[in-house]
Amino acid sequence: MFRTAIMIGLLFGLQGISIAELITFDIGMTNLVETDLSTDYIEVRDNATLGATTVIVRNGATVGTSEDGGDNSVKVFGTSFVEMRGGVLLDDALATETSRIQLRGGTVGDDLLAIDSALIEVFGGTVADETQSNNTSTIHIFDGDFDDDIEAYDNSLIRIHGGTAGEDIEAFDSSHIHIFGGSIGL
Repeated sequence: MFRTAIMIGLLFGLQGISIAELITFDIGMTNLVETDLSTDYIEVRDNATLGATTVIVRNGATVGTSEDGGDNSVKVFGTSFVEMRGGVLLDDALATETSRIQLRGGTVGDDLLAIDSALIEVFGGTVADETQSNNTSTIHIFDGDFDDDIEAYDNSLIRIHGGTAGEDIEAFDSSHIHIFGGSIGL
């Protein structure tokens, strides 16, 4: 598998340089984010010829801004995939359409959101605000720390096998939440 590495610090000789409001990954290959991307957010999209794009965020990477009213740090579209093995997203992580996000480590600084038949799998890491499944999307939680509500809306599904929820766990609008393990804070 061909891998490309986004190394903004090496390209510009500086880390934390503000390069754009948006960086789009849409080349249909695997992309590694291993350093700070001082951009408002990144988009991960399918390539018309090569198909799904994969972005892997590793330890040491910081993506997005944490300004009030900011945007999502990561938006994933089509059938593309983002895997967080570490690092920090300073704002929301959003999976749309039939895309996927896997959180194996690191921190999502605000909401973790799945809409429109997307899939999110959480094996570890921290979500600082709400975790929401919307519009027939699915979230599987095996481990991790969730500082706020875990919510399902609009015929979506959440399965909780482990992890710690800091607030409420709620299902609305013909949605379902199946709890097999984990703990809920008071």
